[in-house]
Amino acid sequence: MVVDIKDLEAWMPKSLDDIIRKNREHFQLYDSTEEELAALEQTREIVGSPTGTLSSWGFITLRGPKASYVHLVGIHIEKQCDWMTSPILAVSPDRQQAWTRSGSRYVLSGPRTTEHSLSNICAVLNTWGHGPQLGVPEFFF
Repeated sequence: MVVDIKDLEAWMPKSLDDIIRKNREHFQLYDSTEEELAALEQTREIVGSPTGTLSSWGFITLRGPKASYVHLVGIHIEKQCDWMTSPILAVSPDRQQAWTRSGSRYVLSGPRTTEHSLSNICAVLNTWGHGPQLGVPEFFF
C-alpha cells in the first residue's frame, strides 16, 4: 500500500482542536483555562508518595455535553515517555503538584507549556475507547 504524503499530513493532528474530528458540536479539546485550574486548587496538603514527575507539562480540558475533565500531559521523567493522566481532581496553589481521579500524585517540574505530544494524546484517547466517538486519528501504543 502506497500512502501519499498529503494524505498523511491531513491525517496528522496539527493542534488539540484538530484531534477531535467527529461530534465537534458536542466536544472540545483545548488548553485548560485559568478559571478551570483555579477551580481545582486545593489548599489542604494531600500526603503520599508521588507517582511520578512530569516535565514539559500542561493541563488540557476535554469538554463534553455533560461534563468537562482536566487532564495533565507531559513527559514522565522516571518512565521517559509522553504521559497523560486520568482526570485531575486537585492542583496545589503553586500548580507544582496535581492529584488524579485514579489516586496518583504528580510533581510538576519546570514551566508549564502548551506544546503537547498530539500523537500521545490521540493514543490515550483511543486506548480509553473515546477515539471512535470523537473521530480521533488512530494512534495506538
